[in-house]
Amino acid sequence: MLEAYAEAVRGSLRNRVDLFLFPSRFMADKTSEFWGAGTFRWGMLQNPFTTPPVANAGHGEYVLYFGRLVEEKGVEQLLRAAALLPDVPVRIVGNGPSESALRAQAADAGLPNVEFLGPVWGEDMDDVLQGARLVVVPSMWHENFPYVILRSFAAGKPVVGSDRGGIPEMLGDGARGLLYPADEPAMLAAAVQRIWADPVLWERMGRAARDYIAAEFGEANFMRSLMGAYGEVLGSRPAGTGQVEP
Repeated sequence: MLEAYAEAVRGSLRNRVDLFLFPSRFMADKTSEFWGAGTFRWGMLQNPFTTPPVANAGHGEYVLYFGRLVEEKGVEQLLRAAALLPDVPVRIVGNGPSESALRAQAADAGLPNVEFLGPVWGEDMDDVLQGARLVVVPSMWHENFPYVILRSFAAGKPVVGSDRGGIPEMLGDGARGLLYPADEPAMLAAAVQRIWADPVLWERMGRAARDYIAAEFGEANFMRSLMGAYGEVLGSRPAGTGQVEP
């Protein structure tokens, strides 16, 4: 934080860097707000991600959350939503400092449809993900470019995500999942129910999610974007300001 404020005042880093690369437009926009639009040159470079060769979306038997169990991830909002969806099974994978509080919240609310699986890794996690119908990313903080969404998409799973950070641009205006206001568990429940109860919708979103991963990610696309950024900088010194599209 101190480094960011110092850079905002002095601008010394911007004087030494030809091009800043961001994995999400959200992060680029926030940096522009902080440093000042037009004061640095930037481009997009999405994080590398290797797509598994096969995705078997299937019908799915439950709604899935996987990730750290910490306050900012919003799992308590998912539990509040689960209370409104007694017929929808919810499985929670992960551990962290909020685990005991979340388990107590589920127990106090009497949520037999919620199951905590603890940390799951490797092929076991692949099996859990394949068994889901959809994935929920209920973050309360501004996620930048969460790998949880990429991994879900690669498995052909639609995502219900909060309207924080880079999540909206990853969901693609409803093409690959649904957004809801982060602090509105009733709207989270409604979004989950809409996908859960509509096989045509979740199959279409799952295919779109998988197609998005196949088209936009992988080693070849990443290297093409990276080399494009190098070429743009090397071919246009001294660097100007504004956006570059690698």
